[in-house]
Order: sequence, then structure tokens, then C-alpha cells
Amino acid sequence: MLMGCNGVNGALHKSDKHKAHHTAKLQKKAAKLEYQAAELLNQAKELRDRANPTGGNTPRAQTKNSTRNTVDSVKGSGDTYLHATDVRYNCSTAGDGHFLDVTIGGNCSTAGDAHFNDVTIDGNCSTAGDASLKNVAIHGSLKTAGDATLDTVVADSAIHSGSVTMHNCEVRQNATMSGRAILVDTKIASDMKLSGELKQFENCSCNALQLCPGNDSTTILKSSTVSTITVKHGTNWSFFGININIGNNCKKATIELDGTVVTGDIIFDDLAGRVIIRNGGQIAGQVIGGDIIYTVEK
Repeated sequence: MLMGCNGVNGALHKSDKHKAHHTAKLQKKAAKLEYQAAELLNQAKELRDRANPTGGNTPRAQTKNSTRNTVDSVKGSGDTYLHATDVRYNCSTAGDGHFLDVTIGGNCSTAGDAHFNDVTIDGNCSTAGDASLKNVAIHGSLKTAGDATLDTVVADSAIHSGSVTMHNCEVRQNATMSGRAILVDTKIASDMKLSGELKQFENCSCNALQLCPGNDSTTILKSSTVSTITVKHGTNWSFFGININIGNNCKKATIELDGTVVTGDIIFDDLAGRVIIRNGGQIAGQVIGGDIIYTVEK
């Protein structure tokens, strides 16, 4: 059977495309395995640190990889795995992002979940899915559309439209949240707005705290410092540029200051309010729309 030049070129072109596709699949698989191996080493280090917190002679895994990859940008077509990689400009994934020991010189976005450990982002960071971030520094805004678990994360500003847990975090400007929130050892340099339940607020600080609970609630602020507190019956919120009017069933709200200092006023807006002060808690301003109850020290 004879084949013309066009037929030969077409067959070669298809063969080249097949090889390129196969190579890309192998590279992606290798990147995933490298990430998983590095993650296991990182988990082993954490276990050694727990078993031997004073150091001693326990061998430790490296926290930084001496051999690093450098690329201009990343645009992942699906789930993307990066380890020991420096991205000069922007990074985006069409699926989940699994990043360990990564620096990004521009913006970062994931269309799926974000699993980041030891990551520095010079621009903004946004995730369309859930976010699990540990040891992450963001020199811009952080936006999460799903539930977020943040451990030792620093960002200029934060918008969370799902439940959020923050431990040892810092937000240099405003933080806006919708859903259940847990904050421990966390600093919000400016204002914090929450539509939902503030499940825990311990050893934290923020400027103006605005709460919009969905139902009658008791919010305990423990060993913290807040400038002012406003509890609203309903309000307007903006998430990802969409304005939402939230009404709720909250008619009564209690704020408990357990060793917490409020340097300004506590305001209950259009609902019955009560402030309980215990364990050295203080309020320098007034309680507007509510009553104060002092309790005996524990």
C-alpha cells in the first residue's frame, strides 16, 4: 500500500502528538509522586518534633529542598502538584492545587481545593473549593469559596464565604466571613465581619467586630482584645462582588467577655442584648441596647 507525502506527514504528526501527550502524563504522575514523597517526609518531621520537642539527636527531614525548579508560570489543566518550585509570575489550576515548598511571584488561583504547605504568594490568592493552608504568606488578598482551615497564615485581607478555622494567623487589614468561625491566637489588624456563628474566639485581637448571628446566640470572647462590638439583626454582605441581603431569626444575643477587654462600645442593633463579664473582662465604653451582668471569678 502506497502512502503520499501528506499521509506520511499526518501520521508523523499524530505520532508526535501521542508522544507529547504520553510525556505530559508521565511528567504529571512524576510530579504527584514527588509531592507525595515530600509530604510524607514533612509529616515524619512533624512526628519527630512531637516525640522529641527539645531537639536532641533525633534526625530530621529537610524543610527546604536544595534542588528547586523554576518556571515562568503555571496553568494546570486539572489537579496540579508542585514541590520545591519557584513560579516567577502567576499560577492557576483547573482542579485541585497541591503545593509544598512553593513560591509564587504573582497571583494564585485554584478552581478546586487548595492544599498548601510552606507557600509564599506575592499577589492575591483565591480558591473556588475548600482550602487547607499551613505556613502560608500572602502579600495580597485571600478569598475562599469553600470551607477553610488556616494554620499560621498571613494575608493582607481575607474573604471567606464558607466556614473557617484560623489558628496563629494574621490579617493585616479587614476580614469578612460567612458561616461558622473558629479563631485562636489570631490577629485581625482592622475590622472583622461575620455572618454566622462565632464558635470560638480565644487569645485574639481585632479592631471593630461586627456579628450577624443567624439565631439567638451566646458568643464567648476569651482572653482577647477588641475595640468595638456591634451585633446586628440583619445586614448586607458582599462576596466576590455580589451583594447579599441577609435576614435571620436572631432576636436575642449574649456577648460573654471571659477575660476579654473591649476598649470601646458594645452595640446591639435591633435586638435584645446582654453582656456577661467574668474573669477580669472589661468594657471601657458603653453597652447600647443591652444590659451588663457581672459574674463571680472562676
